Amino acid sequence: MLQQLGSTGKLFLLNIINQSWKQGRTPRAWKNAHVVPILKKDKDPKELKSYRPISLTSCTGKVAERTVNRRLYWLLENRGLLCEEQSGFRSASRTEDQLFTIYQKI
Repeated sequence: MLQQLGSTGKLFLLNIINQSWKQGRTPRAWKNAHVVPILKKDKDPKELKSYRPISLTSCTGKVAERTVNRRLYWLLENRGLLCEEQSGFRSASRTEDQLFTIYQKI
């Protein structure tokens, strides 16, 4: 639904996210979740432990989180604030890179 917004709607959403960023406040609706029980495969539907909870959160909140994450990641990468050895959760880095480094040192 958000992808189908026109350029005006996307700009409006960006302005809302930027205001949230500047004020350091998150709208309550972005934090609320609707919890839905999902039956596990091959489990008895009469048993409570046969269900796992799924939290449905705000799509707008998810877009805002992704925007903030990208901004912070860009800032950390461009200012050299991440350790060179860190490979987890970094683009163009893999766990295998660390294993290879350890293997070479050994």
